Amino acid sequence: MRFAKVTALGAAAMLAFCVATTAVPSDSWAVRNDQATWPVAQSGWRYNLTVMREQAKTSSAKAAQYAGYLTKLDVDDAYVVAYAAALAAKFGGTPPTEPPVTPPSNGGTGETPPTEPTDPPDNGGNTGARKHVYQGFRYNKMPNFAGCGLSSLKIFYEGELFGGKSKSQPNISQLKNVIVPQILKKKWDYVVIDIEVWDEITEMDKLILAMKTIRDGVRAGGGTSKLGYYMMLPEKNWLAPVQNSATKTSKWRANNDKLKRLADEVDIIFPSLYTLYDNQGDWIKYAKANIAEARRYGKPVMPFIWPQIHNWNKEDGQKYMSASFWKTQLEVTFDLSDAVIIWGSMTTVKGSRGWDTWRSGMPWWEVTKSFNRSNAKAEFSGCNA
Repeated sequence: MRFAKVTALGAAAMLAFCVATTAVPSDSWAVRNDQATWPVAQSGWRYNLTVMREQAKTSSAKAAQYAGYLTKLDVDDAYVVAYAAALAAKFGGTPPTEPPVTPPSNGGTGETPPTEPTDPPDNGGNTGARKHVYQGFRYNKMPNFAGCGLSSLKIFYEGELFGGKSKSQPNISQLKNVIVPQILKKKWDYVVIDIEVWDEITEMDKLILAMKTIRDGVRAGGGTSKLGYYMMLPEKNWLAPVQNSATKTSKWRANNDKLKRLADEVDIIFPSLYTLYDNQGDWIKYAKANIAEARRYGKPVMPFIWPQIHNWNKEDGQKYMSASFWKTQLEVTFDLSDAVIIWGSMTTVKGSRGWDTWRSGMPWWEVTKSFNRSNAKAEFSGCNA
C-alpha cells in the first residue's frame, strides 16, 4: 500500500479527522490479513506509533512525522488504532475511539516539520536515540577502531563451536567447557552464534539444543550476555519480497511461523541482509520485508549488513557496492532496527577465498565514519582508521 508524503505543515492548524473503524483487539492479534500474530507490548515500533498518534493531535510536526512513518512502515492509521485498542485491553486504559489523524494544512506559523521521518521507532521504545553500530570485521591488517563510533560484540564461528569435531550434532562438551567459560569471562553484551551447516527448519532441534546448552550454562554462571543465531531467524528470503509473490510470501511466512520455537530460545534476532544483487531498489524491498518478519518474534532485531556483494553472485560477487548504495543500507537498517552490525570482509579476487586487506580511505568506510559521527551510540572522536 502507498500513502502520500507530507510536505509542509503548520503547528497552529487544526487536525482534521475522518471516520474509521477500530478493530477488536485480542491478546495476540492478527496483523493485516496474513494471520501472523504479534505480541502486544508497551515497547517496540507499534507501541511508539500509538504514542506518536496521540502527540499528533496537538502538534502538526508530530502529525507530519506520524504520516511519514505510516508510509515508511507500510501501515495505515486503522492498524495503529487497533494496536492501541489491544494495548488498552491488555494493560488497562481507555481504547481509542477517535477517528484517524489527518495532517493539517500549513497554518502559516513558520514551523517547518520534517518531510521525512527523523525519529525512527525502535524495539526499545526510544525514538530519535542514537543506536549502536557494531563491527564484526575480519580484515587483514586491521587498524585500531577506537573513536570511530563502533561498538563490539562476539561472533562464535563453527570452528570454535565444534572444536574441530564432527558437525553432525552439537559438541556439548565444547559448548559447556570452552564457549560458556569464555562468555562468562569476557562478559560480552551480545554474543552471536554462527552455525550455517544446519538447516533451520529440518534441523531445528540441533539448533535449539546448542542454544539451550550455551544459554543455560551462561545463566547458571551468573552471566547476562544476550544470545542469538546469525541468519537463522527469520528464514532468509530474497525472492518473496522482491518478486512480490503471494505464493512465495505465504510459504515464507509459514516457515517463519515454524521457527517461532527456535526464536523462543534466543534473546536477540540477528537477520542477514547481505546483498545478493547490485540493485538498490530490490535490496530495500528485501531488507524491509526481512526486518518485518524478524519483528514478528517480539525481540530486539539487530541485522547484519556487508558492504560487498555476496560471493553467491558469480558476476558481481565480492566487489564493494557504491558508496551511495552502502549509505542507503546503513540508513534503512538503522531506521528499522535496534542496532546495526557491519560484517566484512572477503577478498575481491573473484573465485578466491580469504579476507580482504584493509585500505584506508575505502569509500564504504568513509561513508560509515560519517554516518557514525551523526548516529552511532559509541564515541566518535579521534578516529584514525
